[in-house]
Amino acid sequence: AKHSALLEQVAAGQCPTHPMDLMGELVALSPKLGVAAHNRIVCVLLWVVLVLMSLCFHYYQAWFMGSYDRHLHSAEDYTLQLTNVPENFTSERRLKRLLEEELRMHEKIHGVCICYNFLSLPEHDKEEIEEMLENMTEHDTWKNGWCPENQCIGGLKQRIEHDKQKFTEFVRSGRLKCSGQAWVVFKKQVDMVKVQEERCGIRRAIFEAETEEQMNDLIHGSRYHSHSSEGEKQPGARTRQGNSMDSGSGGDGFIEIAASCSEPGGVRFEAFTEDPGRHRMNVNVWMPLRMVGYIVIYAISAQVFYSSMIKPWQDNFIAGVESSLAVGIAGKLVIGLNFAIQTIVMIDVERWGNFKSFSEVDERTFLWNTLLLVITNAYIIMQECYRGGIRWVLAAPTEVREEQLWEWQRIWYQSSVVEEEIGKSLASVMMEQIMMLYVIGEVANVLAPVICYWIALRSIYVWQIGGEKSHVQKLLRKILPKQRSDNGKTIGAREAERAQILMPLLLWMEYTYVVVFAWMALFTFFLATKEGNDVCGLLLFFSILFYIWQRCVMLWLYGKATYDTNDTYLAFIRVWGCVLGTLPPQAVWWGYRLGEIKEPRFMVVVMVLVFVLASLVFQYGIIFVNWKMGHRFGSEGVDDFGAKGDPGYHDVIEKVSASWWNVNPIYVLKTRYCPEEPGYQVHSEALQKNLWPTSQPLRGFLEP
Repeated sequence: AKHSALLEQVAAGQCPTHPMDLMGELVALSPKLGVAAHNRIVCVLLWVVLVLMSLCFHYYQAWFMGSYDRHLHSAEDYTLQLTNVPENFTSERRLKRLLEEELRMHEKIHGVCICYNFLSLPEHDKEEIEEMLENMTEHDTWKNGWCPENQCIGGLKQRIEHDKQKFTEFVRSGRLKCSGQAWVVFKKQVDMVKVQEERCGIRRAIFEAETEEQMNDLIHGSRYHSHSSEGEKQPGARTRQGNSMDSGSGGDGFIEIAASCSEPGGVRFEAFTEDPGRHRMNVNVWMPLRMVGYIVIYAISAQVFYSSMIKPWQDNFIAGVESSLAVGIAGKLVIGLNFAIQTIVMIDVERWGNFKSFSEVDERTFLWNTLLLVITNAYIIMQECYRGGIRWVLAAPTEVREEQLWEWQRIWYQSSVVEEEIGKSLASVMMEQIMMLYVIGEVANVLAPVICYWIALRSIYVWQIGGEKSHVQKLLRKILPKQRSDNGKTIGAREAERAQILMPLLLWMEYTYVVVFAWMALFTFFLATKEGNDVCGLLLFFSILFYIWQRCVMLWLYGKATYDTNDTYLAFIRVWGCVLGTLPPQAVWWGYRLGEIKEPRFMVVVMVLVFVLASLVFQYGIIFVNWKMGHRFGSEGVDDFGAKGDPGYHDVIEKVSASWWNVNPIYVLKTRYCPEEPGYQVHSEALQKNLWPTSQPLRGFLEP
């Protein structure tokens, strides 16, 4: 409107008509300067509002989780974790007896669960154990009447007898060892809380005693001596020095006792080893190298796409592009490559990381995928921003000649057009990311495996495409889970069951997209463009779509991951603080663009310092909320059981079906094939019946 009024004044002869004067007036009245001054204030106010809202949200989440945990009785509430257990402790019965003596908890321990060195075993041993579990599960499926015998693999009874002999020989060989980690489960929560408050560790010498007499002497002596080697401690006082007693760390003289923070179904028993150095090497060296490689691959593909197609397109079809359709198709392929790399990252984190819980796999996958998407999208945005003709400083130069000022004003208008195009490109990129990566990718992640398995099964066993021994059928069989049928004409019950298993519901992908899309939307405040409203509208659309999909589809129709923890959420909320931390530095950026800051290097230094300060403010806010609500998001005491009191851990087993023993593959095999093997004895027969729910009378393996 101001521009139109100025042009009307020029036509009426009421305004300077010299081109230089007219151009100066147009620049001074440009909406771009108004957007700059507006963004400088809005970004700071928006940061304050979003930080307060985020901290309130975190406070509500902490309150809800604490309240929910006090009324939900899970295995975690009855369990303590032991770390640095000697590798020769392979008998649950012996370990339970020792703990009852040392902790003075006679008849108060429900049982103990030992993690074995599955990851350190040779590959052929791992394959044989997996095959034994398959045979056992298929046998129990038939015995429970869930499938007829003719749908099981041939010679199943002979396989079971062979597995019994083979596993017994494997146990006697001595290759099976304790990984250093175990869980002790109490019958009542009050006993678990008492031990947690009074003890943080046990002297390792007690576990290494060669005779029962030596063990008893050490146990009775340890009750009157400090668990710490430095100074005197009051009787019953708990020390936190045991927190560093991790396996392979400096606390080799102690067995650490700590909270479990995990459910039985969320433990990856196949990822344990007695060699922690291997795990640290994978996590700290090889995995980061592979992730950097994936980022480089995507950056190269994006650069080739940009230089060969987008750049010529921006230069008005100068060369290298035939139509906008080609650009669109190539762009979708690049996004498809991004999704493929995300999938590879997910698989690599699970296989290379060898993390001991599904929640830790979920957390690390979220962190690595978020880093991948932020870096790759930042690369795309930087390519868009550094176009020819862009000028970031909006303030007019001083003390220049008239010709130079005229040239600056001409480029200023050209830069305004280019900056508007950058805003449109950013909105387009974000729209494609939402549609391709989230909508299509999320649906594909949930439904694609099941659909592919269904098509492969129908193609092999119903339509019989290509014949029994054709290359087509060999390829289709590779798509399916492990095949166990004796012939290619029938499918077994286990094969059909595995082909219908859905992916577990874990939220790393959702948290990643929340971070990345919000970061892209906040980036528009760096630009003087009208597309900011459109980008924020896309973010609102994503939020509504996200809520509907998660609440109405994933939670109600798909199912719940009952073994998940809050670790991924805590990682997300901390990363979210870094996303919000990008807002205050934008005030410094606009000060530079308006000419109030002259030196670009000084501007960069100040922006980095402001970002760090803003992020720290948020992080300290999270720490304060956690302190206010308690370190475990709720009371560390006994749950609220009402008038009936604590029903005990066996009640939890009956409700959730999963216990620390029926999801432990080695313990299940020991129970079935060699329960009284010297040095490897399982719990007594009287106790065994309380380790499985009544729905599992055969005491078999429960797949998480």
